[in-house]
This record gives sequence, structure tokens and C-alpha cells, in this order.
Amino acid sequence: MKIPSLQYFDMKRKIERLKAQPHPESSVDLRPKILKDVLKGVIFSAITLKNDIIYRARWNQQLRLFENVSELIYPPPEYATRGRFNEQGESIFYGAACEFGTIIELRPEIGKLFTISRFARKHAEDPLFFPLAIRDKDGERDRYLTPRKRSHKVLHDFLYENLTSRGNDPRIYDLSIMLGRNFFDASVDLPQGSRYAGIAYASVESRLISSHLTYNCAMKPVFFDQNYNFSETYVYGLTLEKNHYQLNPVNHATSGTSGNLNWRYSYQEMVERLSRGVLLDDKICAGMAAAIA
Repeated sequence: MKIPSLQYFDMKRKIERLKAQPHPESSVDLRPKILKDVLKGVIFSAITLKNDIIYRARWNQQLRLFENVSELIYPPPEYATRGRFNEQGESIFYGAACEFGTIIELRPEIGKLFTISRFARKHAEDPLFFPLAIRDKDGERDRYLTPRKRSHKVLHDFLYENLTSRGNDPRIYDLSIMLGRNFFDASVDLPQGSRYAGIAYASVESRLISSHLTYNCAMKPVFFDQNYNFSETYVYGLTLEKNHYQLNPVNHATSGTSGNLNWRYSYQEMVERLSRGVLLDDKICAGMAAAIA
């Protein structure tokens, strides 16, 4: 039996101290300082995403289609609510490494239309992301904490617990926002020619082990703009067929001048086609007509 190292016990002690800190209402918040102490000396190996495309989903608004690419990327500060890595009024781009991942996060409902947008990499070089609480393709959950140690497993479990937490308490994002500060605002030392993008993190909604199919990503607007361009967007609807759920494309758009979206069908045309169960490729899906009726 392998005896835990002093580093293991030290990491546990630091994390327990961090967890024990109360949410300060008016006093000085000690948690950012303690978190820096937790992360001190731990090396995070940057990764690249598997695809040249990243994805972002949004629920469709009633009686209209999105009109401009600006509605599909990060929200302007005045509309930004507190999230996994951002404070109220702070813009962050949240996306996924593949379409499957963004669908998992959205949790589609039958009868509700939603839009999934695709953003293509601008440059030949792969943008680099700091991985937080994710596994690699071999299932080694702490591979990106280098070198691998038992103390890093403790840290991984702590990161996973905080990055996948759910609930209605507005303070639930306190620690994940602090984590974001450590990576978004840090001075990043990269190999010459490399491009820094942001954070890759474990899927919040996936009940599966987070993998390259379900990685989420978060970027500050400046890094998103430097690394990605809007490519195209689709409107989808979900139906329940005999023994499976089916994702149905019902509209498509590319961007024109000033980021305006050029939809294949207007909102009225799309709704009329859907009333007859006609999908984007002109196939008929009776379940789609019934779902939106």
C-alpha cells in the first residue's frame, strides 16, 4: 500500500481551508488568496480542442429569428448575467467542443426551437486552452496536471465538484469565477507562435464522464475575436420518434455584411413549413408538425 505524500496532505489541508471559508457579506474575502495557494506549484498542461469548429447554442426567441451574428456570440455586458466564470455585467463566450456537447448543455425540449451556431478557427495554429477537471481520451483524469500525483487527484476532484455544481444560490459560482480569474487574467507563457484562447472544462449537464465530445470552453471576448470567426448557424427542433429522440434541422443562415444573418427561410416561411412537418432538406417529419402545434 502506497503511503500518501506530504504534498497530498498539504493539498487536502489547503482545499479544506478554502471550503471552510464563509461567504463574506462585508468583510475581506480571503478565498482568492487561499485559492492561489492551492494552485501554487501545480503545472497545467495546455491542450488543443479536437475540432477546428466550436459550437454555441441559444434558445430561439418568440416570433423572430436571430438577425445578427452579435446575438449568437458572447452577450454585451449590459445583458450578461452571473455565470460559471463571469460576474454580472462581464461578457464571456461559452461554447462547446462539438455539437453534441452544446446540445447536452442546452437540454432541448420537444416543441421548442433552438439555434446552434458554428465558429471556425481563424488561424492554422491550434488555440490553446487550460483544461480544468476533464479527462483525456485515455480516461486519465489528472493527466493535464503534470506530473501526476495523488495530491493532483485531490485537486482534480475539487475542481470537478466546483465546476459542475448546480443550484439556485447565486453564490454557487463564487469559486469557479475565482478559478477563471487565475487563468483568464494570468500572464500566459506559451511557445513562440502559439495562441492562447481560454479554459476547457468539464460538462456540467452530462451524466457521462466528460470527454473530448463534451468539453465546454470559455473565452474572454478579446481571445474569442482573435481566434474564431462565425461560420454558419442552424435552427433545430427536437422530436420523440418511436424509440429515440431526433434532432431536426429546420432553417439555416450564413452571415452577410455587418454580420447580418441571411436565413434560407423567413420566420413566417419557416413556421408555415413546420406546420406541414417540412424540414430544411424538404423531408417530412410528422412529429415536428405535432410538436410545435
